[in-house]
Amino acid sequence: MPQQIADKNTIIKLITAVLTVTTKDYYLENTTITSSKANTSALYFRNSSKGILRNLNLQKIGGNTTSEEGSNFFGLNAVLLGTEESEVQVENSQIFSNADGANAVFATGIGTKISLKGVKVETTMNSSRGVDATEGGYIEGTGLVISTRGAHSAGIATDRGRGIIQISESVVETRGEGSPGIYSTGTIEVKNSRLVAYGSEGAVVEGKNSIKLEEVELIGHKKAGVMLYQSFSGDAEQGIAQFSMIGGQLEAKEGPLFYVTNTEAQVYLENVQLTGTSGILIKAGSDRWGIPGKNGGNVIMTVKDQEMEGLIIAEKGSSILIRLTGKSQFKGSIQGAAIDLEASSLWEVTGDSEVRYFGSINSFTDLQSRIQNKGYTIKYDALDTHNKYLAGKTYQLAGGGTLTPNK
Repeated sequence: MPQQIADKNTIIKLITAVLTVTTKDYYLENTTITSSKANTSALYFRNSSKGILRNLNLQKIGGNTTSEEGSNFFGLNAVLLGTEESEVQVENSQIFSNADGANAVFATGIGTKISLKGVKVETTMNSSRGVDATEGGYIEGTGLVISTRGAHSAGIATDRGRGIIQISESVVETRGEGSPGIYSTGTIEVKNSRLVAYGSEGAVVEGKNSIKLEEVELIGHKKAGVMLYQSFSGDAEQGIAQFSMIGGQLEAKEGPLFYVTNTEAQVYLENVQLTGTSGILIKAGSDRWGIPGKNGGNVIMTVKDQEMEGLIIAEKGSSILIRLTGKSQFKGSIQGAAIDLEASSLWEVTGDSEVRYFGSINSFTDLQSRIQNKGYTIKYDALDTHNKYLAGKTYQLAGGGTLTPNK
């Protein structure tokens, strides 16, 4: 394992490059730059430098990092590295990494900006992300093709210090274990793109950070479609993890579409096509992160004009509130969660369910008009103050089945 050196000043002293730029108005085209030494970038912008790069071939062929944390947090060993309020524009170029701890494109520090257009990005080894921003660094890109093959190598990533990334009209594929299409400990927005993670979840939000997708196809082949959590690492500030998706498609080849653990979370969906092999729409529960007994997931999922189906599971010590707004329809069953249905929305019950409460609804007449049931039993928590209007009684539901207190 590489030596772990977390001190920023020590890491900065380790950074070298084949070509280091410290001036403004730098221009380079039709050039190949190759690095093969440890801790050595191909191209390094620092000291508020500004540059335009066209038709470049930037390569990292061997030369593993000597500090995995230095690579993850500060860009050590990255192929293209921007720091210290530098601004870089890259067009019609290729960036290739074949070393451990060698992120392809890395921006770190507030005021640092890397803009990518028509760029092919590829990494093959572990801990080598496609595009990565930390400590307030900013990356924007359009027309990108991003491919990673190693473990812990997300296609689009932010790490410690809440970087910012905006991507559009791009294709992202990852194949390694623990390598989602998107990993956010910052702010990431993606539009009109396709992302497939063959060895991981499609997207992951850690801590008080966010992912926002519009007209995106997102597919996770392992564990879940989207995971929202808080780890032990300290890389992400604790708080509400946020995931928003408007239009597009979300698919989970394995596990629930959404999995929430050891964090507070908010999910928003609108007109998204949802496909899940496991049949579980969303699950909140405890896992290996956090303090046992205090590490459940608590999530509010709000959907608008959304069709969705499956099982909703809130394990002991966790909570889920599903808010159906607009003309949303949910077809499925509930175990331990709460559900709120606007007048124009509908829950089609497909199995016996246990519901904590029914949101802002305050009469059985309103509740019954928003539930389509065919003989299943729905149990509610008679001790929850939201359910005072039900008075602990059992009710017959139109279409068959009963609404009864959970005694």
